[in-house]
Amino acid sequence: MDDAARRLEREINALGRHMRARPKSMELRLDRSAYLLLHLLDYAGASTLKEISCALELEQSTVNRQVNKAIEHGLLEASGDVGGPKRISATDAGRAAFQCDREVKLRGISSILTEVDEADREALISGLVALNAALEARAGGN
Repeated sequence: MDDAARRLEREINALGRHMRARPKSMELRLDRSAYLLLHLLDYAGASTLKEISCALELEQSTVNRQVNKAIEHGLLEASGDVGGPKRISATDAGRAAFQCDREVKLRGISSILTEVDEADREALISGLVALNAALEARAGGN
């Protein structure tokens, strides 16, 4: 294995841990699964359970449980023709809760970014854009 791959893996895993952490100072309304569902739907729009499970790389049964819980809490709704796949979308309450939590998270990220030199910050963002573009291209080629 090349050293760059090992270092990148270590840093991606560390970043993931930091991004999943929920500091006590953060007053978030949503649990992690609801936030991820609403984040996906904000980006992709109404989606089927199958589309959601593919996008989140989770078993459809897991997504079904998470979606049903979010529906029970009034965050999501299902619509569609009888017998056809249901399309899952955010309710107004779900969108509002997501935007509130997103603002809290973005404020946290912004405060951390102020501690990073501007050139390093821009290089980080550019590097992540390039990495994600390469990953998307590879995923599209499969």
